[in-house]
Amino acid sequence: EPPVSEPIEPCRVTTGETHRLRIKAAPDARVGTDHILTLAFTPGNDGEPKHEEVLRIQIAQKAGANVRLIPDSLSLRPGEQKQVRIEVIGENGWNSPVEIRAKGNGLSVHPQNFLVTSLPGTAEMTVSADAAAAPTRNASIKVSVHPVGSNSEIAESVLRGEVSAPPVAFDVSV
Repeated sequence: EPPVSEPIEPCRVTTGETHRLRIKAAPDARVGTDHILTLAFTPGNDGEPKHEEVLRIQIAQKAGANVRLIPDSLSLRPGEQKQVRIEVIGENGWNSPVEIRAKGNGLSVHPQNFLVTSLPGTAEMTVSADAAAAPTRNASIKVSVHPVGSNSEIAESVLRGEVSAPPVAFDVSV
């Protein structure tokens, strides 16, 4: 699998000139070290190269983020709400602001979109169960991390939740 995403086209450079070679790692390039052999020929000579140079390329892991929810699961009664802390840590050199998007399944979340302007960073969201919510063990909140202004997801975490049955009131009058 080649380490670059586009073919490298030959170019003509005369003595004393320089030419820049732009190398871009393919999205599926393997992490590690690779090499590209560059060859220089005398004009009109397609035989033996006049000069060879090996370019060593180090392909690093893609920068991204890690997101952690505290707590990572919770139980709510109908009408109840709880705070959840979100911790975002940049990985492999990522330190730019990120946008957090949260979407509920059987639970409500507020705010649904917000920024974390410096990493590592934290934020809080309020998770609630509707007052008329039916009991379920399959509720969740998906929290995704995106570069600001982008739909590309660089991290995600899921808060597992349940909505428990409301307490039963008893009339003990005699």
